[in-house]
Amino acid sequence: MMKVPIFALLICLLFVGSNGYGGMLGGRKEIENVKTNKEVQELGRFSVEEYNRQRGTQKMDGGGELQFLEVVEAQSQVVSGIKYYLKVSAVRNGVHMLFDSEVVPKSGGGGGGLAEALSHSGTMGISRDSMHKRRATGGKKKAWRKKRKYELGRQPANTKLSSNKTVRRIRVRGGNVKWRALRLDTGNFSWGSEAVTRKTRLLDVVYNASNNELVRTQTLVKSAIVQVDAAPFKQWYLQHYGVEIGRRKKSAVAKKDTPEEGEGTTEEAKKSNHVARKLEKRQQGRTLDPHIEEQFGGGRLLACISSRPGQCGRCDGYILEGKELEFYMKKLQRKKGKGAGAAA
Repeated sequence: MMKVPIFALLICLLFVGSNGYGGMLGGRKEIENVKTNKEVQELGRFSVEEYNRQRGTQKMDGGGELQFLEVVEAQSQVVSGIKYYLKVSAVRNGVHMLFDSEVVPKSGGGGGGLAEALSHSGTMGISRDSMHKRRATGGKKKAWRKKRKYELGRQPANTKLSSNKTVRRIRVRGGNVKWRALRLDTGNFSWGSEAVTRKTRLLDVVYNASNNELVRTQTLVKSAIVQVDAAPFKQWYLQHYGVEIGRRKKSAVAKKDTPEEGEGTTEEAKKSNHVARKLEKRQQGRTLDPHIEEQFGGGRLLACISSRPGQCGRCDGYILEGKELEFYMKKLQRKKGKGAGAAA
């Protein structure tokens, strides 16, 4: 690889996209015969190599390395030295791309200042301020102050349904702490009508009112509709009422030989008179929604997430009942119908 003997690159910034030059703008001078200009081509090559090196040290995501092809356009500008504006042609993962590169060479010294300059150049962060936004009339606003720490934004957690539980501690404003759940598969879910809460497994994400993509990627967010394991609630119901729910009824032939097993008291374990009286009293006011009873038969209950996994690190919620359950059952039925129609 050729080296530029009298140049040490100090600043090299690559920006995805195209700004467009259009002749001489702000004192810029178009460089002719760019493809045969070895100096310009080497500057473009060094800018791509340094960009790849910087991405490697920061372990940034977003695809493979750039492969330098050539510099297709170049301009120079005198600003306490010479500044070059290059349009670099490169390839990433077989896709041809054009990049804009700004290079400030300086005579003398080594090339060690380039990586340092790049590390200080930084990439754009997520900002929630309104200084950079246009007015309601469409006019531009002048940025009259620098960015502030309290105006920053952070990337979404996108908590995934996975058995490899991963929760990260995030230090936030005021020295407070948030817990960023990246992967979860358990949570505390409450059964409102029975006033009971149990820790149970999350089995599937089935509906999200805001975005179907969150269902496809099994992303856990607040208000997502999920299916949870019914076993802990089934066990509690048996202990509290002495009734085992969710057992499948046998066929008509089997019914003649054995008694019905749909929903009945279990007499396997001997109970004291005190326990028997207590269970009998509880039976008087016991009611069970037919939709929930049907779900117990399948071993899965529909539930809604009410916590924010990306903020508190937990995925808690409640079992769907009544009108809310009917509403989401209709939504899911309609969704299944559309899927079947598309498959046909």
